[in-house]
Amino acid sequence: LIDEKDSLAYGEDFVVTMSRWQSLNDTEGCLGVFDENNKLIHEVQYHKSWLNDLNKERGGWALEMIDPENFCGNSENWSACKNRIGGTPGYENSIHRINPDTLAPKIIGIEVLDENNIQIHWSENIYDHSIQNFESYTFDPEISIKNISHIRNKTEIEFLDELRKGEMYSLQINEIKDCQNLSTQKNQHPFIKG
Repeated sequence: LIDEKDSLAYGEDFVVTMSRWQSLNDTEGCLGVFDENNKLIHEVQYHKSWLNDLNKERGGWALEMIDPENFCGNSENWSACKNRIGGTPGYENSIHRINPDTLAPKIIGIEVLDENNIQIHWSENIYDHSIQNFESYTFDPEISIKNISHIRNKTEIEFLDELRKGEMYSLQINEIKDCQNLSTQKNQHPFIKG
């Protein structure tokens, strides 16, 4: 992605020009790339701490992806540019190396939001479409799902009926995969409405 006025410097093979650029926040933000049908191609929610260098957090340095094959990696796959000019536009990232994701996604917490809603917190961003299928979740005791919404590493599930106060529930995930095709384990995840 480059500014239209700079497009001649890069040729036409892998360039998408933009006539209007949105400025990015230096400290943190979310950047997404969508296709012509408004389907998400890639996104990153970044933070200045990902630069991994207090001096470079003051500005003037590009945040670069370490391994483009690990495109869903979070902070562990990003760092500050090591090139003295602060960035490497049109060239391979200065910090490029193999940095694979070897850990399957897992639930790190379940939060009861209210009588009809829980939010699942994942260990990483998940883009598997099956995360929004009702069949991907099994509850004990059984609860009927009304709606599922998901963004990055959070999944919110709305139930048809209210959760009963003080009752212990258990959630089992039925194979959801991360970007590297690593599957969740079929563990039981307890939660309770206090």
